[in-house]
Amino acid sequence: MANPQAENGHLRIATEIVRQLARVNLSPYEWRVLWAIWLKTWGWHKKLDAVPLSQLAKMTGIQRSHVAEAKTRLLKKKILFVHGSKIGFQKDYEQWRIEATGGPGTRTPPTTEQVVPVHGPGGPGTRTPPLVPVRGPSITTIDTSQKTMDKNRCLRQVFDQWNSYKGKSVCKRDKDGKETTVTWRTHKPKDDGSTAPDVRQAISEALKAGYSVKEITGAIDNYARILLSADYWWSHVWPLSTFLMVKYERCKDAEHKWWQFLPDNFDEGKYLTDAAKRNRVDQDKGPTPLQAVKEQIERQRSKGDDRKQTA
Repeated sequence: MANPQAENGHLRIATEIVRQLARVNLSPYEWRVLWAIWLKTWGWHKKLDAVPLSQLAKMTGIQRSHVAEAKTRLLKKKILFVHGSKIGFQKDYEQWRIEATGGPGTRTPPTTEQVVPVHGPGGPGTRTPPLVPVRGPSITTIDTSQKTMDKNRCLRQVFDQWNSYKGKSVCKRDKDGKETTVTWRTHKPKDDGSTAPDVRQAISEALKAGYSVKEITGAIDNYARILLSADYWWSHVWPLSTFLMVKYERCKDAEHKWWQFLPDNFDEGKYLTDAAKRNRVDQDKGPTPLQAVKEQIERQRSKGDDRKQTA
């Protein structure tokens, strides 16, 4: 018979957090991943810890691809956050981006009120003349039209951000040291100004998954940063539709590759070339004593030349 005891290890969770979590909708996989993160962080009196997907999969009994997707959803909902290579729980629940129970999406219970018949002006047995409807757009039509306008505006913002790198290219060496020229893949709008169906579908899927325009355009900027600079080895050139749709594995719940470029996930250091890493280390160290002396002599010479010109 199981006989767990608090003195053998326990989690200290504020009652205020428990009350807030009791009102939110999370999937079963999200709950299991959240508990595993708690065990690896608060269970060891730490706010953050580096927890690989393989370890989360072992702790939860969930396939790694499903763990990756549940973890990404929790990050998107701001329930988890990352700092460098470590992850932790966001206890500031005002930052959570989730739908509480009883909010939008819940069903209205059926009414139990009794319906009272309405009679005409002549009393029972007479009929009230029907009202003549006033023609005009219904609330549903207005709401649908507004949603379409908002969606088209979001699609256009993402599309324009992608095309803002039009014509940019760079000569660089890939991860294997092979020299190559990479050029940004842009998209031409159709004659009526709309986007191609595959591009429109890719952007729509990203928005439908809950990512904001700011997050998507931020990912595009990070991708452009490592692609269009010789300081980074990345040389995979994708069109926008492929960028948003390609996955690591051919399964429904596999992680999308573009997620690595999301502002909350982006790790610039892992894309740097060895030469760029050495240059950054040298810059952090500052000039050597010999270089410092040479720079001082050069400054003194420059001052002497300035004085001669003034004289």
